[in-house]
Amino acid sequence: MITAKTKTKSKIEATKSKIEVANKNLIEIQNRKSFFENALANLNNNPFRIVML
Repeated sequence: MITAKTKTKSKIEATKSKIEVANKNLIEIQNRKSFFENALANLNNNPFRIVML
């Protein structure tokens, strides 16, 4: 009985940690996307202009 409860808790914690990692990755991807969208919109003042062209 006790081992069943600990296994369930560990599965729940593992699932929560996977969700947190996925959310962090999603936020990071969204930040990168918005950064490059803004960079492309401002080609004249962009220090990365040479790299993107």
